[in-house]
Amino acid sequence: HVRHDGAIEEEHRGVVLVRWSVRTTTESSLESSIMTNVKPRRHPGGGSLFGRVVEVLYGEVSYDEMPRIMWLSALLCAIIGGFWLLDSLKDTVLATTVGLEYQPRAKLLSVCVTLVVVSAYNALIDRVSKPWLFYAVGSFYATLFVILGGFLAHRTYGMENTVPDPSRYLGWITYFAIESYGSLAVALFWAFTNASVDLEDAKSSYGLIVAFAQVGAIVGSTLATQARSLHVSFLFVLGGCSCLMVCVMVRGYVFFFEKTHHTGVGKKSLASPTAAASSAARGGQKKQPFFSANAADTSLAVADDDDDDDDYRDEEDD
Repeated sequence: HVRHDGAIEEEHRGVVLVRWSVRTTTESSLESSIMTNVKPRRHPGGGSLFGRVVEVLYGEVSYDEMPRIMWLSALLCAIIGGFWLLDSLKDTVLATTVGLEYQPRAKLLSVCVTLVVVSAYNALIDRVSKPWLFYAVGSFYATLFVILGGFLAHRTYGMENTVPDPSRYLGWITYFAIESYGSLAVALFWAFTNASVDLEDAKSSYGLIVAFAQVGAIVGSTLATQARSLHVSFLFVLGGCSCLMVCVMVRGYVFFFEKTHHTGVGKKSLASPTAAASSAARGGQKKQPFFSANAADTSLAVADDDDDDDDYRDEEDD
């Protein structure tokens, strides 16, 4: 027996028999590529109490992914907190400026306004990167809410004028701005998150993210109950600041996590084991003609040896 180029050649009665080894180059490359791309998953929090609680409530979250998941949780918490702060005040502003009897009409018109805003968002989502879209949306609504807060502090146009009038457009604009911001910001957040979190981590991390969002809703709505002492205009300015904080947090996420997890916005740079295996398989297929050529040569050699053996036997018979 002689081992040569992954094959075992055995001479038997003048015939060369070839038995290829079971583990081919393609299978070896598949296994090596999968093993190099599958990273061991450590328990969240390194086995701490917080990690065990998270695992019991939401499932296993990779320890390496926990900082990124917590950052996204804080981001959604800021969005929901700012929205609930303003959403808890919109009916009060509408009742004071326009009249509470116009609330059904305002609700209906807000749906139309939101549809227009979301349509514009859908037109830009594939053309503009999601972080820059976050910056644009956050800056626009931050400026708008700060301006509205200034008008609400005015004696004639603001909350000090308690005579409702449908022609007071400040109440309408305030209502539409808050409704559209809630729909647009949440939709943009989930589009941003879905582009940066893979399916395996999403199964357990999304519950944790939503749980932190509820904390933001509690804080925002609780802060709105202090409108009498803090004044509605100041709370609107605070809501505008929360929009700016969202922009800063998105920028921080891109700075800290995009380089290690993304080559571009919404595209993972790390290949999955399946993709790596497919790539290795393609690589193995490219190398396959080498084995096929050798096998063909061997077959020819075997055939030639058979022919020579037959000729030798014929000569002996003669």
